[in-house]
Amino acid sequence: MGLNQKNQGTTEAPQKILNNDKQIKNENILKLKNNTSLSQSDLQEVLYFISQKGWATGNKSFFPALAKFLGDKLQMEFVFIDELIEPSSVKTLCAYSHGKNIDNFEYKLKYTPCENVINGNLCIYNNNIQKLFPHDTILKDMGAESYIGIPLWNSKNQAIGLIALIGESPLKNSALAGAVLQIVAVRAAAELERHRTEAILKDTIQKYQSLTETTSDLIWETDPLGNYTYASPQFKTLLGYEPEWLKGKSLVETMPVYEKSRISPLLQKHIKAHKAIHGLEKVILHKEGHKVILESNANPVFDEKGIFCGFRGIDRDITTRKAIEEKFKKSHKTLTTVLDSLDALVYVAHLRTHKILFMNGRLKNIIGDATGKTCWKYMRKGMKAPCEECSLSDNAHMAGKSDHLKERFNHAEQKWYQIRYRMIPWSDGEMVRLEIATDITELKKIEQEYENLSFMDHLTGIGNRRSFEARFNNEWQRARRDKKPISIVMIDIDFFKQYNDRFGHPEGDSCLRRVARVIDENLKRPGDTVFRYGGEEFIICLNNTNSEGALKLAEKIRKMILAEKIHHPDSSITPHLTISSGIATTIPQNKERPSSLIKKADRALYKAKKSGRNASCIL
Repeated sequence: MGLNQKNQGTTEAPQKILNNDKQIKNENILKLKNNTSLSQSDLQEVLYFISQKGWATGNKSFFPALAKFLGDKLQMEFVFIDELIEPSSVKTLCAYSHGKNIDNFEYKLKYTPCENVINGNLCIYNNNIQKLFPHDTILKDMGAESYIGIPLWNSKNQAIGLIALIGESPLKNSALAGAVLQIVAVRAAAELERHRTEAILKDTIQKYQSLTETTSDLIWETDPLGNYTYASPQFKTLLGYEPEWLKGKSLVETMPVYEKSRISPLLQKHIKAHKAIHGLEKVILHKEGHKVILESNANPVFDEKGIFCGFRGIDRDITTRKAIEEKFKKSHKTLTTVLDSLDALVYVAHLRTHKILFMNGRLKNIIGDATGKTCWKYMRKGMKAPCEECSLSDNAHMAGKSDHLKERFNHAEQKWYQIRYRMIPWSDGEMVRLEIATDITELKKIEQEYENLSFMDHLTGIGNRRSFEARFNNEWQRARRDKKPISIVMIDIDFFKQYNDRFGHPEGDSCLRRVARVIDENLKRPGDTVFRYGGEEFIICLNNTNSEGALKLAEKIRKMILAEKIHHPDSSITPHLTISSGIATTIPQNKERPSSLIKKADRALYKAKKSGRNASCIL
């Protein structure tokens, strides 16, 4: 044992200490079972101390008085009355040295004679205590020669402390010492247990008082009729009522009349059933007249016989929360009205569960209220899994803060929608997908019209060069895939500049329209199309047509133009308008480009002009 940190024991292995204990001679340890060796006068002296001084003193002075009594009676220089604070440690409640009280301290039990005592033995070491416990250095510091100790037991027969006496000389009367300790230990143990119980009770009371005085909530208790028996100080702070004034008054005393009529039947129902109250919202009138909204929770209280004693409850001020909720409801109603008036379909779906959380009225009118249902199952029937944008992880969605746009055709309605969606946090913090779909069917029609116009030659009414390139690329890919021939016929009006110079541009435009009509009328297959390639040039795309067929068609058109007998006095070959054609044919190969066939047709056209015009040439 020790008096301070540096003297708490030794570091030698416990087994060696136990071996030393076994070497102790039996005559050095006396375990007394009764006090028959106590004289009548000694017994009277001990009993007098316990009956007069022991009971008369308070908890704080009992242990010092007991230590002084034992030190004087048994002529021991050191007396320690200890409380067990954990299995291997104790703290002194009273430390007595040479007739004076010294500061209390804690020490470890291991390797000390007190360890034997706390394990349940009354131990007496008449002499040589230092030799018997060589690792307890404090014994050496005290010059100890003898030792006697006894455990203190609580009402549950558990060791809760000990009394230890240490002498600087051999113990003179071990029988007397043992008998005295056995008697006073009963009183000391009772006092220690009372001391512990009071400490626990005091701590509990302090915590309860601290809780009731520092919390902003209202803590209360009632009798079986529902009348206050206790009200915490916060009633004054929050409601303006003195806690003492509330005692004996009903829980509904401070409520408005309309609230009393609502709450009273509920309260009586709980009283009759001895049933707990959970989340009951109630309106209380502050002493100054304004309303305070409280949320009440309470449990029934029963005595040891199971008889209902009332309620113990807690009220929380939710006035601010209710105001926020009301404001939110109004805002939500306003927002819903705005969303319902939008010329768009709006819904919100949970990213993780894909459940629909919100739909505006316009969408409900079309598909019905699908709130709570899985969006991709209900709104896009036939799908077996979420769409791509719903399948992305939250992190992927959050990576792009801007809106996402997509156009989708609704086959059921035969309408086009522009879908704008964004990932936003919902009220519970979870990520959701906000989607706004706008009907763009009319816009798509206009776009299609503009698209058609952008592919049309406005003068002749046939496709323009852009239209040809798009059509030719598609036909080229098909011919390469099917390994079929594709031909083009490039047509140029002979001496058209001279025609324009003589007759003017209006007449020249009329001539272009007439030539386009003749060419188009001679194309009999649905896939054969003529385009104005530029100026006075036209080009025909012929899919699945060999060179022989293309040449035959070119010649037919040339002759039909000549047959029109369009007057052209400035032509050097004939007084009527003529055309020249270049034909090119190929079966597209994998590395062959579409432009190669156009260049080939252009060279053929050049050859036809060189040969004297009004001719068709094939390469």
